[in-house]
Formats: sequence, C-alpha cells, structure tokens
Amino acid sequence: MGRFTGILGLFTMLALAYAFSTNRRAIRLKTVMWGLGLQLIFAIFVLRSDAGRIVFQKAGDAVTKLLSYAYAGSHFVFYHYRRKYCLWFSRGFSGSNYCCRKK
Repeated sequence: MGRFTGILGLFTMLALAYAFSTNRRAIRLKTVMWGLGLQLIFAIFVLRSDAGRIVFQKAGDAVTKLLSYAYAGSHFVFYHYRRKYCLWFSRGFSGSNYCCRKK
C-alpha cells in the first residue's frame, strides 16, 4: 500500500477538485489526461534516470547556495539588532541562548 500512496493522493486531489468545482462541464478530460501524462513522464525522468537526478541535484545545490547568500546578507544587516533588541536567527525557541540580552 505504501507504494501507491502518491497515486492515491493524486486521485484524491483530482476528486476533490471535481467535487468542489462550480462548473464541472468546463473540465476537459483531454487537458486533465495531458497533465497526468506529463506528470508521469516528469516523475520517471526524475526518479529513474541519472540525468534527472543530476539536474535536480544541481538545482538543489544552486538553491542552497542562494539561501546561504540570503542568510549571510541578513546576518550582515541584522546582527547588531540581534545584540541590541534580543532577536534570534535560526534558533527558534529551542537552545540555551534563547535571548541574547542578560536580564
């Protein structure tokens, strides 16, 4: 059953979209089938081919690098505010250093 969870989710989303549609006659079966077919082809490309894995690994690495630049920029801009106004970055409420300012 675990193997078919994705397919079950896909059909559940289609059923919900059909159920909540206000104009069911406007749904074209050909368009839905094209979308499902393209999704299947995309899934096979990503999951079964080495080229798909490499493409998405490179894309993931690029996004990670972009996020590291965003983190460095926010650290540069807001670091002194962190000290002054007790803001925290990427710690949330966990960790021993909840607030930087001593009480």
